[in-house]
Amino acid sequence: MELLSVLIMLRYVGDSKRLRSRVRQHCKGNVESSALRKTIATEMGFEIVSKKRPSGSRKLSAEPSNAEQIISAYIQSGTWKVVVCSSSEEARDFQWYAIDKKRPHLNKYMQFWDESSEELYKNLLENLLKSAQIEFESTLEVSKDPGVYSLWHEQNPADFARSHPV
Repeated sequence: MELLSVLIMLRYVGDSKRLRSRVRQHCKGNVESSALRKTIATEMGFEIVSKKRPSGSRKLSAEPSNAEQIISAYIQSGTWKVVVCSSSEEARDFQWYAIDKKRPHLNKYMQFWDESSEELYKNLLENLLKSAQIEFESTLEVSKDPGVYSLWHEQNPADFARSHPV
């Protein structure tokens, strides 16, 4: 009997002043409102199109027309881990520490973090990594506080898109 092991990998780390609303926005939003969704769209091979609105501003969207549905399916089939921080400033800086230390594939940018907070950030990262996996259906139970969230998935976006043709 062959055992199949599923490796769920850290794909993305982000911060928010309001964890629940940000996680939900990633799950159901659009590429215009989410750097995560924009990066996933690109990884899946979808085109990001910029169109001029009547107001003169630009609107970003993913093409083809069902791209957003496939991006949502990918994100919703993954799981989340979150850690609450004492302030949105701490969450923002800790995010950069976590990205620096774990190098998630979907995080395309890194910034410096406050090295004087390294001990605190080590503990926060340990708590984040040990926290429970939260499935999409349970994201309404995520804290409303500031903190850091992470997306975990067993497939990279390109493989997922190939198995969910346009």
